[in-house]
Amino acid sequence: MKQGGLCAYLALLLLAGVSASYADMVVTKGSGHRPPPRRVSPSRKPPTAPTTYKSILALAAARKDLSIANAVLKKTAGPDFGPNAPPATVFLPNDEAFKLLLKALGVTQAQLLALPTKVLTEVIVYHAVPGMPLAAKDLKPKQVVETALPGYNLTITKDSAGVMILAAQSKAKVVTADLKAGMTIVHIVDTVLVPFDVLNPPVPPGAFDTPGGALTELGLEYLVGAIEAAGLGGVLNRTDVIGTLFAPTNDAIIRTQTALANNSLGVNLMYPQVVQMILGDHVHLGEKLMAADVAMRSTIPVGWAPADYATPDAHILTVTFNPAGPSVTLSGFPGNSAKVIKADVLVGTRQELVVHVVDGVLITTQTARALGLIQANGTTAPVPTPAPTPAPSPSSSGTGTVPVSTVPNLGAAIATTPDLSQLLSKALAAGLGNQVATANSPLTMFAPNNAAWAAFESMLNAKDPRLTAVANQIIALIISDHVHVGDSYNANALTNGQIIPIGMDPTKYMDANATTVRVTVNATGVFLAHQVSGAKVLRTILAGPTVVNIIDSVLLSRASAAALGLIEMPSASPTPTPTPVPTPSPVAGDTILGVISADISLAGIGQLIALTGLAEPLSDPDIEYTLFAPVNDAVTTFAAELQKIQTYNPANPQVLQLLYQILATHVYMAGVLRSSDLTDGQVIRTGVANTPATNVTVTINSTGVFLTATNTVKVIAADIAAGKSIVHKLDGVLVSPEVARLIVELSAGGGASPAPSPSGTPSSANYSSVLAALSSNTDLIGFNGLLGITGALQQLSSPNLVATFFAPTNEAIEQAGDLLASLGTNPVFTPQIQQIVNELLGSHIHLGEALTYADLNMDGKKIPVGLNPAAYTAADNTVLTVIANSTGVYLQSTNIVMVSTTTLTAGKSIIHVIDGVIVSPKLLAMLPPPGSSPAPTPASTPGEEPAQSPSPSPSAGPASGTFSDVRQALTSTPDLFGFNGLLTGNAVVYAQTNNPNLVATIFAPSNAALENSEAITSLAAGAPDTTQILLRYNELLGSHIHIGEALTYADLNMDGKKIPVGLNPATYTAADNTVLTVIANSTGVYLQSGNIVMVSTTTITAGKSIIHIIDDVIVSTKLLSLLSGPSATPSPSPSPEPADPTYDDLPSALRGQGFNHLADLYDAAVNSAVGPILQSLLSAPITLFAPSDTSIDEYLSSQSTTFEAFLADSKTNPINIAGLVLPHIHIGHAYTLDEFTVGQVITTSTTGLEMFGAQLTVQEHDAKVVFSTSVGPVTVIGGIIRAGTGIIIPIDKVLKPDV
Repeated sequence: MKQGGLCAYLALLLLAGVSASYADMVVTKGSGHRPPPRRVSPSRKPPTAPTTYKSILALAAARKDLSIANAVLKKTAGPDFGPNAPPATVFLPNDEAFKLLLKALGVTQAQLLALPTKVLTEVIVYHAVPGMPLAAKDLKPKQVVETALPGYNLTITKDSAGVMILAAQSKAKVVTADLKAGMTIVHIVDTVLVPFDVLNPPVPPGAFDTPGGALTELGLEYLVGAIEAAGLGGVLNRTDVIGTLFAPTNDAIIRTQTALANNSLGVNLMYPQVVQMILGDHVHLGEKLMAADVAMRSTIPVGWAPADYATPDAHILTVTFNPAGPSVTLSGFPGNSAKVIKADVLVGTRQELVVHVVDGVLITTQTARALGLIQANGTTAPVPTPAPTPAPSPSSSGTGTVPVSTVPNLGAAIATTPDLSQLLSKALAAGLGNQVATANSPLTMFAPNNAAWAAFESMLNAKDPRLTAVANQIIALIISDHVHVGDSYNANALTNGQIIPIGMDPTKYMDANATTVRVTVNATGVFLAHQVSGAKVLRTILAGPTVVNIIDSVLLSRASAAALGLIEMPSASPTPTPTPVPTPSPVAGDTILGVISADISLAGIGQLIALTGLAEPLSDPDIEYTLFAPVNDAVTTFAAELQKIQTYNPANPQVLQLLYQILATHVYMAGVLRSSDLTDGQVIRTGVANTPATNVTVTINSTGVFLTATNTVKVIAADIAAGKSIVHKLDGVLVSPEVARLIVELSAGGGASPAPSPSGTPSSANYSSVLAALSSNTDLIGFNGLLGITGALQQLSSPNLVATFFAPTNEAIEQAGDLLASLGTNPVFTPQIQQIVNELLGSHIHLGEALTYADLNMDGKKIPVGLNPAAYTAADNTVLTVIANSTGVYLQSTNIVMVSTTTLTAGKSIIHVIDGVIVSPKLLAMLPPPGSSPAPTPASTPGEEPAQSPSPSPSAGPASGTFSDVRQALTSTPDLFGFNGLLTGNAVVYAQTNNPNLVATIFAPSNAALENSEAITSLAAGAPDTTQILLRYNELLGSHIHIGEALTYADLNMDGKKIPVGLNPATYTAADNTVLTVIANSTGVYLQSGNIVMVSTTTITAGKSIIHIIDDVIVSTKLLSLLSGPSATPSPSPSPEPADPTYDDLPSALRGQGFNHLADLYDAAVNSAVGPILQSLLSAPITLFAPSDTSIDEYLSSQSTTFEAFLADSKTNPINIAGLVLPHIHIGHAYTLDEFTVGQVITTSTTGLEMFGAQLTVQEHDAKVVFSTSVGPVTVIGGIIRAGTGIIIPIDKVLKPDV
């Protein structure tokens, strides 16, 4: 949103009484918001600030508590705040003062800084008293001083309570006095002094000579653009115009453009004469009507020809004056109106033109008829009043376009398509031939092709040859599973998640148990999921009022599957009902595949069996296997990440190997293991032919039976007979070391090394992937959060992705806040949010090329953008046009953004930073009509407290709502996009956010809170290595998450309540775990750690979790400690210490110091498939916490094996080595013993292999160094050993992964 548009938007907020609320707040100094201080002990004192600075700018830049003032000073123009500034006294507001102003106005820092430069300058100079450098001691008990803002004075009082500054609309207290800045004395104050309504500042008479200057200063750039587009640009520079202009805001113009586009009338705006006619409805020429004059009129003629004003065809506006407001409203054709929101702006050398800003585009009845907004019968078309939800448009979620052909009718579609001959014969056999031939009303048929029918019949024959005959008997029922009556759905118009009722009888579509299909749209195509089957759409035939979507599989409802004996339908009565159709053998339960086919809760593992080709061996009734079968919820959660891998690796055979290995991990082929055969501590070796065996450990305790590979799952149903085999149901998917290895490799694009940076790129930084680049740049956290909504994080983490990203800064996204907010303001449009966001984001991504700045610097260059490169040549695909001139490089769509010369190299991709959000024409057409009535606020959940409206709340957050999981909630709430982006930095945590069964409480800071947080921007500051950054990040993120409980607002409203937080609930009872303390009083609920944040009364239900909006980022005391960094202050030794043993490399050091087991494991790993990855990791500085051979032998003995056996097994399964060795390696820094301090935390393993990580907390550092770990205290034995760039620290125990 342009600067002027923001002004207009903020002006609307002002009318709601924001200025008054600010005045109330500053009088009470915000005491109604923040609770009284309680037990807050800062972990560190801020450094004492110097009292002398070269200038005011230097002072503001040097002090952390003046960061916002510093930003505002940089936005001013005119006054000199540098070293040569004249003598003055300046009362400079601190950050808390500005935050109070932001809350009162209801705006963000970015929005404040986007106010006109003139307004910001006047606010700042209102704090300055020129020519009088007054120290505190020079101030009188009461004095009035003239400020640098002409016509505005301040009153200063001084007494025992301190120095107060009294302004027209606020008052402030001096909190820090007598700071010398050049020839100026600065006093820091706790409140911003407000000279006037900053959101609607007064316009001085005679301020504008021309209409163009006035409209630009008023922030009405869209109106200026419309005047130029209409060929009327000359009027903008005239100084002699006489008349009245009703000037619509930017937002009003955008709303009208969108409404017209949604009603297929947007094309009219391409014609200058149409735009001229609409603009004419805002102009009354020849007479200057001030607001008082307008209020006295009942009607006003408008148009470019004053001679027509008195004719019967005159364009007329109706005036409504409300003295209670007071307010003036102008109306055009029925349903069209606009209110005057800023009046009496005089323009011209003789001030004979007056401008009134209005909040809507005016269209008279005559213009409405010409545009077709009023129909021939006199009825009014629904424009520009908000229209109902537009019909689904083609998804832009990354799919290829489904091919489309056209025939006259449904009969022709089926009869003339050879691949549908089987469908035709079956329709005729079912007696449906006449219906097919005569169909002349809207209908959709999902038509299986011949190959689909052949595969279907082959499946039935494999189960039992008699099933084919049964299928022929019920063919009418099966065909009805493919028909929707009443709508014609082109596959290209289907949207992800769309539900379509199915069946020949549309009167049953609203039944609770109606048969439906769910649509999935992703990068590989359009898919349909029926109740027990699924299919992909191959192509579409438009057949008169009907549509035929050809699919590659036969769809089956539960009724059809039950009639075929494939599943059992639940009975509604207590006694069994005979099956009307005979069910042939084999019956469900004869085989493993039979059990899975008959159990809806195992459909997910059934699909995995089909994909891997193991259906045949598992349908053998004579095998004696044990299958540990994850239920659907578990498979669905796991499959979400697998789908991303498969999407990015469409032709990689390792994907199938991964699926095969996942299934193999759950199969025990050595016999039948009933629950009575399982014992605590038992190790089972699972696997099938050609896969590495997996050791699965059994744990039996009072809470149940558990299985552990690299993770732990629970047996939730046991001893299900499957012929001679047994099936046990699990609540999770077992992940073997081999599965973990494949996931890591495929997630990293197969382990390929990133390509060298493109030549000629003025790159400011290089990163391994797009995700790494965005996650490492806090100014792009908003764009990162938006990308997370697309579900494309797996692709973004690949170093092999080739693309060009145009990434708006946080400020740019913040300025587009109203556009983004429109996505979530009305639940009616929720199904379209993904589609709209994909178009929004797709406009910023060009796939297939990494374009350098030099590549972009070509005037007129066309760049197709979008999430689907296959659509780049389509006529309606979004294309950006480059404007390159002496001032820089710009990208043009419906708006123009500037490309920064600074670029980020991200693997094989390039990221260009831009200063605005790109808005494509397609996006404007897709946006929901503004002003739609929001749905009623959901009623409070039983037990919840009602919203406490009198209490202060954080800046505008989303209304309470309900979503299926945390990720859906965050990605559907624009004000939480930033926190969603923050979550993406931890892949493990982010993967859990789309689990509807996750039970947690999330304290989510709003976008504004993240934007203003110093903790966010300080994560990388002074960090010695990436591991320290990761520690800080995980502590910051974990401080906002409480796992294991979904706490309602009522649960939080308990003063003194303690809430442990963190990413690992197993550490919640640890002494050093972060704990939030609740402060609950009459003003609201707050959370206290290293700072205090306020909890909004609005909550979001997300599956089994609850999200609370908070007004600031939680900064724990542990994070403050991490941000301060480890101190290294070794005491000088009175005598020289013996030199540390030093070796050229790690293997030499291990052998030389007797760590032979570790050396053997190193050799085995280097010579294995993961050797290159290992050597790459170990090329960085490392710290190896090295257990002795004896310690390793003791540990392996406790695991019922020997080192020799372990080593032999590891040569074929090197991931075992990672499980033993990685908990001992810290990558990124080589620590000496002197660098450790008590309380310091060292994390081992590496990114992507966090499952093997361990945390070592320094517990003692006196006569010896002792770490607290998950295996208990671990003591350093002896001194360090230097090994190339690494250091070895001998320890007395083997470390184990914390997870």
